[in-house]
Amino acid sequence: MTAAVETPACATMRDLEEAYLENAARAGRTRQRDCRRCEGTGEWNHRSRTRSGICFACRGRGVCDLVDWAPAENDAATDYNRRISAALDAIRTHAHTITGRRNSDLQDNAQWGLRQLEAREPHRAMRALASLESGRLDDTLHALAAYYEDLAARGALALAD
Repeated sequence: MTAAVETPACATMRDLEEAYLENAARAGRTRQRDCRRCEGTGEWNHRSRTRSGICFACRGRGVCDLVDWAPAENDAATDYNRRISAALDAIRTHAHTITGRRNSDLQDNAQWGLRQLEAREPHRAMRALASLESGRLDDTLHALAAYYEDLAARGALALAD
C-alpha cells in the first residue's frame, strides 16, 4: 500500500489538484481528456483579452486531468474558489472606483497579477487574498498590478508549471 501525499495547510487550488492527482496516479485512477477549450492544441487565441496565447484550461498542455474530488478536498476547493471570486470582484469594483471606468488597465493588471502570483508564489497569493479580504484594497490592488507589469517587462509571462 502506498502512502498518501500530504495536502498543504494553506493549499491553493493548484496544490489541491497536484496532491489529488499524485494520489490518484499512485492508485491507478488518473484519467485525461483532450482540452475542450483549445481542442487539444494547448493554445487559445481568442480575439479579445488574450494573454500570451496559452490555454488557461489545460495550462498549455492540451489535455485536462479529470478530478473526482473527495468530500474534504471538494470543500477546500469550493472555499478557495469562493475566496478568489470575491477577490477578483473586489479588484474589479475598486479599480472602477479609482479609474472611473470599467475594464481599465489597472483592473486587468491587478487581476492578472493575482493569477500570476497564485501560479508562481502561492503563499504570497494567500497573503494578497487576506489583504484584499481585510479591506486593504488600494495598496494590494496597486501591488498586484505592479507585480504583473514587472513580469511583463521582464518577458516572464509564460505560465509557471
